[in-house]
Amino acid sequence: MDEHLWSHTGPPGSGMVTGIVDHTRGPDGKPRARLLDLVPGRSGPVYRDWLKDRGDAFRRGVKVAALDPFQGYKNAIDDQLEDAVAVLDAFHVVKPDLHR
Repeated sequence: MDEHLWSHTGPPGSGMVTGIVDHTRGPDGKPRARLLDLVPGRSGPVYRDWLKDRGDAFRRGVKVAALDPFQGYKNAIDDQLEDAVAVLDAFHVVKPDLHR
């Protein structure tokens, strides 16, 4: 889960969305990287409400929740995914060397 700014749509600053992606591995062991949803806004409550709307069975099925280092998203995970382990996604942990 991460946010994205659609800067080419609407008035400036209005295009912020929270994206939720399923990285569950398929039978071949490879991640599926399936987009589940894009939700308008970037906040803990946006993500918390999205998780809440999925229902108990969905939330119980989430074992690992990857996120960017935004406390609002972590709060949503703690609130709605009590059995999941929250981890930072690799993109936000590894800083690429852009000067190579």
